[in-house]
Amino acid sequence: MRTGYPIRGPSTVPDRHAVLALLLSVALAAEPVLLDAGPYGTPLQEGLSRLHVDGCDDPRVTWTTPPRGADADDEPDPVAADWIDGGTLHLDLPEGDWVLWVMQGAPGEHPRWRAGIDGWGVRADDVPVLSTAMPATWADFVASPQHAVAPRPVFRPGETAWDRQVAPAHPWQEATVHVGPDGLTLEAFGRPLQGLVAWPAADRPLGVVRLALVDAARQSWWRAHVVGDGIVDRQEPPARPGPLAVQVGLLDARPDPDHASPDARAQLDLARGDRTSRLLFVHGGDDAGTVTVTAPDGVHVDVGEASWLDATGHPDRRLRPRPTVVWPGASWAGGQGLPPALLVTVRTDAATPAGRHPVALTLHRGEEAVTVRLDVVVHDLVPDPAFHAGLFAQVPPEIVLRDGHDAPAAMAVIDDLFGLMTRDGLDAVSLRYTDWDDRLGWVPEADRALFPHAASVWNALGNAVMVWADPKVTLRSYAYVGDGDVLPPSSVPIAQAAFAMARAATTPTMAVWVHMWEEEGLRRLDAVPRGEAFLARLRAAGGDDIPLMGTLATPVGRHLAPSLDVAFVQGTGRDLEDGLAAARDAGAVAWAYNLAPGQDGPWLAWAAGADGLLQWHASAAVDDPFDQTGRKPAWTHTVLGPDGRVHATVQLEAFADGVADVRVLRAVAAQRRRSRAADALLASLRDAVLDSEPAPASDGALLTATTFALARAQVLAATGRVPK
Repeated sequence: MRTGYPIRGPSTVPDRHAVLALLLSVALAAEPVLLDAGPYGTPLQEGLSRLHVDGCDDPRVTWTTPPRGADADDEPDPVAADWIDGGTLHLDLPEGDWVLWVMQGAPGEHPRWRAGIDGWGVRADDVPVLSTAMPATWADFVASPQHAVAPRPVFRPGETAWDRQVAPAHPWQEATVHVGPDGLTLEAFGRPLQGLVAWPAADRPLGVVRLALVDAARQSWWRAHVVGDGIVDRQEPPARPGPLAVQVGLLDARPDPDHASPDARAQLDLARGDRTSRLLFVHGGDDAGTVTVTAPDGVHVDVGEASWLDATGHPDRRLRPRPTVVWPGASWAGGQGLPPALLVTVRTDAATPAGRHPVALTLHRGEEAVTVRLDVVVHDLVPDPAFHAGLFAQVPPEIVLRDGHDAPAAMAVIDDLFGLMTRDGLDAVSLRYTDWDDRLGWVPEADRALFPHAASVWNALGNAVMVWADPKVTLRSYAYVGDGDVLPPSSVPIAQAAFAMARAATTPTMAVWVHMWEEEGLRRLDAVPRGEAFLARLRAAGGDDIPLMGTLATPVGRHLAPSLDVAFVQGTGRDLEDGLAAARDAGAVAWAYNLAPGQDGPWLAWAAGADGLLQWHASAAVDDPFDQTGRKPAWTHTVLGPDGRVHATVQLEAFADGVADVRVLRAVAAQRRRSRAADALLASLRDAVLDSEPAPASDGALLTATTFALARAQVLAATGRVPK
């Protein structure tokens, strides 16, 4: 039997009565079943047996119907970290009454996105014994227990992020079943299976103790991996009392009083039409203050408060503070127990003359005032506009549930999203339908008002480069293996509707998206002909006048590049470089898709030679920025504020800065007058990015932002001429 991951860090130690109860359970009770579902190679909870797609380490458990597959994510506890989807289990148990405890779900599948589905649960011998459904309306949902893991959690005294976020998100559901002489058949429906405990009903109190010990070990694992591993060593200092002082840092900076100064300054090297951002940490008390800006013509400065969210008074949050949401306005609130942070973004115009342009930011607090001086050096170079980059855009489901797809509030979200993206120089967007799971029953009529509105707004903002329709809800469910049609019955009419909406839009470049990277069939070479047939059917349904694009994330899937107009390649390092080159050789335009978050993704796309980049996700549909427990908050680009407006995060600005970096470096490579020094710097920087470890976690980078910023400045200095 495989052993689990070792438990490290602080743990909850059961008292001697609990230990005695466990010993007695072995002697007195029928042997229980304790399973952690998921593929090999993922965290296995100590004391549980591995249930995998080919069988189980517990010989009493077998598959009577094979599951569809297994997967895992970086969820912060071993039971919830992985899962198995589908299939029917047979448990060879003694006859009698048994208690089941079941955990269902999948990381990234936040319960609040599940409202409206038929429900999920467990069938025992074809009879539902557990069944859960989300409330049908937004108002009911807010009042429900499922809302416990929604954004902006309010901690009670003594609660930790585990108590408030991890445990409620992954509860054990209990049911009592009768096992007949032939054992028990179990099927998890609606959601994947993560964990299963079966205990004789007569000894249920012992089972409760055992389950409590499992949860204590899960919590210990979470503390070791989320709060441990050196994160404690990076605890941020509180605001330093005393005179006002400012620290200037890049977007991966941490507050450090030793680097604060009453006369801070920094040099920013930009091209004409370029942008970059800096964080300002305000040290010296934590009272509120304001900022005034003095900038010359052609240099634009935006200032916003980079909020620490709800870190105040919560020790677990303060271990990993992250200035996330950027509230507009030249002020800071203070009073957070951490140094206030400001985000400053400097932009230049395409017509801004080369040379030095001094910018002054004066911070006021009561009678105090300090000035941060930014020496903006504009080089005689215009960024390459041919590199297109952007994000998915989606109306948050809570708006749809409350008001409907086509309500003014939904339209306002699109207006805000597109305005923020345009401001940041992002010129590509994928409009993703709100109901993005095929079980939610999306129909084209639901978005026929929203889609034209979004297209017209995107065009009015001058972003007529690309707008993409994304009917992933239907096109992700095609079959690659087995008999029968290569398309489910609903795919053709919905694909036709998607093509029709794309054709009716006024945007010059419109395409229909095919999402192919999640399908298990794409890991088999014999699936390629079926994939080609699928894409041929889609073209027949929509016509050749609308470009067809799709994600190719596996080596097998990349064989489908000749069937696409635009191939989106996912990968890391040299593998991504090879995949993009192969797609281009196949005749497709080669874009990168869903690389590392923040600046790292654009840097890697540039180094690997991508023609463009699409990332998740403009409207926070995937991750919760208020959740610091490891669920990829660095992917959250915007949040819906209490004022009903969409607000940017530091992650959005970091992504926009990375895109600006790419456009500048591509422009340098195209310059005839660049020097040998610039060529050497470009080659060295590209190799450094491609050969670095990717950074899917929120705390990490391909390279440090400081290293990249220095290289960027050196490349500009070796190419773009600056008047003396």
